[in-house]
Amino acid sequence: MQSLDIHVHLLPRICSPVDFSGEVAVVIDILRATTTITTALANGANSVHVVQEVPEALALADQLEPGTFLLGGERHGEKIDRFDLDNSPLAYTPDVVSGKEIIFTTTNGTRAMAHCRMAKQIYLGSFNNISAIVNRLRTESPKEVHILCAGTDSLITHEDVLFAGALCEQLGAPADNVEPGNDTAKLAHDTWRAHSQTPEQFYRALCHSRGGANLVKLGFEADIQRAAEQDLYEIVPIYDPETGKITA
Repeated sequence: MQSLDIHVHLLPRICSPVDFSGEVAVVIDILRATTTITTALANGANSVHVVQEVPEALALADQLEPGTFLLGGERHGEKIDRFDLDNSPLAYTPDVVSGKEIIFTTTNGTRAMAHCRMAKQIYLGSFNNISAIVNRLRTESPKEVHILCAGTDSLITHEDVLFAGALCEQLGAPADNVEPGNDTAKLAHDTWRAHSQTPEQFYRALCHSRGGANLVKLGFEADIQRAAEQDLYEIVPIYDPETGKITA
């Protein structure tokens, strides 16, 4: 692998789309959008169409043949009225999503994807597919990787920072040929090292994060447990900003 600089951006609102221009981006919304999208594609969904607003999702649904698609997503953690599915990865089972198009909108994750629209390649990362992401990046050997944390309601979330740090470590940073490209990458790596000494410590950190605490309140602790599982899937979701479509 050639020399690699890893840049971590803690929120879309504190970086510019220009920062991603011509580079490789990895978007992360651990609790739960990128975890759920990865699950849907791994379980046989044809693709996931991401949109920003609920009316966009309903308008797109009107253009598709009934029975060929599902509406999925959330607003502030809860299922949207008239939608088939929420944002729980546990809901996107093979018997539900196989062969279907998913129209998907969330409070934070889908907006982060659109923020990276100037990147030459946009991947979605989660703990469920972290090794697949690492292997893809090692194969492609880009000079820079930009990791964007979606956050929660425009605020930094611990769970996304933890994943950013884990990805830095698995890519080999810090090393002679793999370096944090900004101090935020160093901060993320330090955060991961501080909270991943045991699986129990890592899981507690997810539960006590902003996103995790919200899910616990809503009764979705099982989703946190699923999001914490590493390497369930070997796929790499790829987002096309021109079509809004994600494929594996």
